[in-house]
Amino acid sequence: MSGIRVGVAGTGKMGFLHCSKLIQMKNVNFIGVYDKDFQRAAQISKSFHVKAFDSYSELLKNIDAVIIAAPTTFHFSLAAEAVMKNKHVFVEKPMTMTLEEADKIKKLLKNKRLKFQVGHIERFNPAIQRIHEYIQPDQIINIDAKRLAYSDRIKDTDVVLDVMIHDIDIILSLIKSPIKRVSAEGIRLRDSDKFDTVSALLLFENGIVANLMASNISHEKVREFIVYEKEKVIKTNYLMRQQQLIMKELNDHHLTFLVGTENVIANITLPYSDPLLEELRHFVDCIDSDSEPLVGVDEGRAAVEVALKIKQCLIDSK
Repeated sequence: MSGIRVGVAGTGKMGFLHCSKLIQMKNVNFIGVYDKDFQRAAQISKSFHVKAFDSYSELLKNIDAVIIAAPTTFHFSLAAEAVMKNKHVFVEKPMTMTLEEADKIKKLLKNKRLKFQVGHIERFNPAIQRIHEYIQPDQIINIDAKRLAYSDRIKDTDVVLDVMIHDIDIILSLIKSPIKRVSAEGIRLRDSDKFDTVSALLLFENGIVANLMASNISHEKVREFIVYEKEKVIKTNYLMRQQQLIMKELNDHHLTFLVGTENVIANITLPYSDPLLEELRHFVDCIDSDSEPLVGVDEGRAAVEVALKIKQCLIDSK
């Protein structure tokens, strides 16, 4: 079978989802899976009719590119070994647990013609792509991001590196200015070592303020992202797949506006999309075309850096 030979390392929930997308891709030769729990890997391999490898090194010998969907603790070691063996890498977010690990990966990639992509899936969400279309970066005043849900899955990271990092990455893609100050508060209810709910504020040197809230103990599911500009507001409700552009006066955005007493409102239609499939296609396309991924090692490192600054604020505020 022709196509880029791809393997998956990590066969938990995310690994399974990646496998389910790979089998849909025509230009991919899905070779097999690896997990430190071989029985789990074997079970997944049967579902997708691929090989289960009993060692990561054996998987790497048989592929051109690897999808790393293992727990975050293992991201660095798996990614580093793959890069050293000249394999293209797609690693789930967060890229690494520490900045030192991220810097080591960047150093390993130097002078290698490899593609390295970090799985910040929201970059491939039509809602976020529309925000990039409609905003004027120099007009942004404030951003509010909320990502609340309930999850009892056992993770090796807290809500900042696991959940809030989605919005951190989006905000960094919108605001091209250094961060001047970070502040944060959080609570820990279920685990004395991990924060369950965190509110953070990022003040950028250009004056923009970003407010973020993330929780994995909320019994109300909320996923909202609001961009406030000087002349308009873009409100996104991920769960309802709804987006609104609110303006003081009509503007030519090729949209139909509802004219109210104070503002004009456009309800933006969001096309159906499969962001996970799209980001995997992007990864493979980058390999085929020798182009750079939308979220590469630098973008992955930047998100980790801000997340760790927020975590340090939480530690300092205890």
